[in-house]
Amino acid sequence: MTIFGGKFFISDYFAYLCTIINHLKLKIMENKLHNVLITEKNISSMRKKIKDDYNLKKLLGNNNLDQSQSIRFGNIFQDVIKDFACSCGAIVSGEHFLDIYNKGTDVKNNKGHKDMDIFFEYNNVIYYFECKTNLDLDSEKSKATNKKVIDIIDYLGNREIKKVVGGVLSCWYEKEEKLTVKVDNVFFMKDLFNILKYEISKDKYYNIMKEYGKLVKKSHFKVAFFIINNYK
Repeated sequence: MTIFGGKFFISDYFAYLCTIINHLKLKIMENKLHNVLITEKNISSMRKKIKDDYNLKKLLGNNNLDQSQSIRFGNIFQDVIKDFACSCGAIVSGEHFLDIYNKGTDVKNNKGHKDMDIFFEYNNVIYYFECKTNLDLDSEKSKATNKKVIDIIDYLGNREIKKVVGGVLSCWYEKEEKLTVKVDNVFFMKDLFNILKYEISKDKYYNIMKEYGKLVKKSHFKVAFFIINNYK
């Protein structure tokens, strides 16, 4: 019995050891997962990143802009450019739609026709621009924008006796280092100012934009438009 009892004790002891070993194995596996997941690299990757995006919030110095306001500013920016070009002596055209694909003049609601955001003549040169407040377009929109610009420039070039210059007009003063650009043939505001022989520094232009953004933020309504000439 003693021997049997001894054997019984030893078997219980080994069973206990097996339990401890299995528990340790489980802990080791848990630690492996813990050590693989809980790393500085993985933690840093999930931390909220503060982006220095070149968007309208940055341009206008107004972090409270919502999507609706951003869309409205796009329309306002278009009108401002037309008014500004006109104030500099350009002849701004009221024609917005072109039948560049020969769809006919009776197409309902100009379907199939291409609209032009900005179209003016200055010093015997025809200028056409698509206004974009965002140059970080997805692949499909980027291709569509590039095609539209090329097709309209070709259309105008075949019908105008005068020189035709066109592209995408950005609301940024110049190509900033961190500004993402995914469209071709981009003109910046500095280029437009040079075309219209208007002198304004980068700092002054951005100050005007931020002043506008503060007014929108302060008054909580859309300011109709500003006139850059007031800052000569």
